[in-house]
Amino acid sequence: MMMISIASKQVWPQILSVLHFKPKKLILLHSKDDQESKSPAYRLKAFFEKQKLLETVSPREISHRKFEDLSNMKLEPDCILNLTGGNKLMSFSIYELGRQKTLKCSIWKGTMKSYG
Repeated sequence: MMMISIASKQVWPQILSVLHFKPKKLILLHSKDDQESKSPAYRLKAFFEKQKLLETVSPREISHRKFEDLSNMKLEPDCILNLTGGNKLMSFSIYELGRQKTLKCSIWKGTMKSYG
């Protein structure tokens, strides 16, 4: 299973999502903002690799304007989209991708909620 997530300063929801769903691959989308998004993405990559929780962790920089290009990504049919991180525009863009491709979406709000 593959998971796509948006990196942000709040890393624990990302970790809890991986522990809950147990994906083999994780794509961490992040913006150019080093403090808010890019640095947390690389810290998560290092954490997941050290703990050997995933086969593949791939941080990918994406600009706010390029989120509409996500529909061109090759996704596995059982891909889960984690809507927890990022700003509202990023989360909505990921949600819209899930809606278009009928993928499962999740969000962390104290407990894991899945939709779709």
